[in-house]
Amino acid sequence: MAKIELVAQIKSIAKETENTYGKRRMQVELASLGHDIGLYRIASLMKKADVVAIRPKRKHYYPNAGLEQQYAPKILKRQFNPS
Repeated sequence: MAKIELVAQIKSIAKETENTYGKRRMQVELASLGHDIGLYRIASLMKKADVVAIRPKRKHYYPNAGLEQQYAPKILKRQFNPS
């Protein structure tokens, strides 16, 4: 019975936080609700509840992003007559 309640609370916490909490943050949140549970048990309950933490991705830094790409000059200027 307690296992079902824990899974329901884990799902509700994950929904509130938009799946950003992993097992460590989930442990702190459950401790604030009065549950004393270890990391391994939280991880296994999260796995059973199909709750996976979504990590934010870092933006990729392009060192030359401000410069436009330089093209070769157009010497012919489309003035040629193919035979």
